Amino acid sequence: MKNLHIILFINFLIAQDTTFNCNDWSQFLFSEYIVENNVWGQGEIDDFIQCIYRTGSGDNIHFGWNWDWPNVNNDVKSYPEVIYGKKPWSSTSTAQELPIKIQNIDEIYVDYDLSMNASGSYNLAFEFWVTTDSLSSQTGITTEVMVWMDNNIINPAGNLIASVNFDGFEYKVYRANWDSWTYIAFLSIERQYSGVLAVHNFVHYLVNEGILNADEYFADFEMGNEVIYGTGQTDIRKYDLYVNTNPLSTNNYSASSNTYHLSTNYPNPFNATTRIDFFIPIDQFVNIKVYDILGNEISTLINDKLSTGKHSIQWDASNHSTGMYFIKLECANYFKIRKMLLLK
Repeated sequence: MKNLHIILFINFLIAQDTTFNCNDWSQFLFSEYIVENNVWGQGEIDDFIQCIYRTGSGDNIHFGWNWDWPNVNNDVKSYPEVIYGKKPWSSTSTAQELPIKIQNIDEIYVDYDLSMNASGSYNLAFEFWVTTDSLSSQTGITTEVMVWMDNNIINPAGNLIASVNFDGFEYKVYRANWDSWTYIAFLSIERQYSGVLAVHNFVHYLVNEGILNADEYFADFEMGNEVIYGTGQTDIRKYDLYVNTNPLSTNNYSASSNTYHLSTNYPNPFNATTRIDFFIPIDQFVNIKVYDILGNEISTLINDKLSTGKHSIQWDASNHSTGMYFIKLECANYFKIRKMLLLK
């Protein structure tokens, strides 16, 4: 009977070549990401449906999950999610960039775009774990940090301790002290289903407030839906995580190094126009776009096949207002974001 319910529940309009997996704790692995059918709060409940899926191949993969949980109690039942790095309960990391010592974090961005249709009690939240050392094991956890981008009925645990603003969005900050670690939740006042999220803003704020220790380790980065009850589906069309441990001011590179590079724009800050230099090691298709602090696309500067070597472009921002903007370079094998400050 449960299989019949799954057939009726799953939205087959996603794509005909979609692969589903509805087994508890099942995983899809692609690139440096793991999509996991996390059912950590299931307990004795067996009258539920939760599946993960993926569509496409290569660099054109999108994925997601759906769920149907009964209204049994007020506990979180599951957190279907995508994972990057080393979750404290995992044996290895999916990426060499994580875990990373907090004091070495310069920039961490997540560029994402998703749609969600749900009812009942749930949230949409990013999450990262902080641990005492680079092993990032379960016993070393000091802090759990979540950034809630949407919620219905469910609210963060703990007490409201502050209100902060990052990149034009307001977040309410909650804190709870569990037996083993501290829980921090940033609740976005506005629903955010797409954009470029500067994760380092949350990390640096917590360090400045004395909640995180700069000598501790940022273990992993996750995104998923905490579900208490109800039905829903989240379809993720874009999900790219960028971790940078090098100073933004490093603009020197050699064409003989055979590596990708996007320089900081010059001048920066700038008035009206600025120059962006970049290097690609092979002939390939290049896409360069400008975004505002809300993650809205402002301009496409390049969307074409370019030859190997160094290139320069200019952005004329004379029709745009003072503020922070992001330049994003994207190729088949490279992804980079830098900040640009326009002052008039």
